[in-house]
Amino acid sequence: CSRDWSSDVCSSDLTSRVLLPVGGVGADNLASYRTAGASGAGFGSSLYKPGMSASQVGERARQLADVWRAAAA
Repeated sequence: CSRDWSSDVCSSDLTSRVLLPVGGVGADNLASYRTAGASGAGFGSSLYKPGMSASQVGERARQLADVWRAAAA
C-alpha cells in the first residue's frame, strides 16, 4: 500500500468489503472517503469537543450528514 490510501482503495474491488474510516474524518474530507467507496465513517472531535452544547453537536452532525448525502449525488 502507498501512503495515499485513496489510490489503493480506488484500485481495489470494494464490492464485498465495508470500509468505515475513523480518525481525522471531518466535513472537509468526508466526501473524498465516500467517493473512494466508504460505506460510512466514524467521527470523534470533528463532531464533539468537551464543552460543546447539544445544539452545537447537532449542527455539526447535520453538516456531516449534508456532506455525506451530497457526495452520493
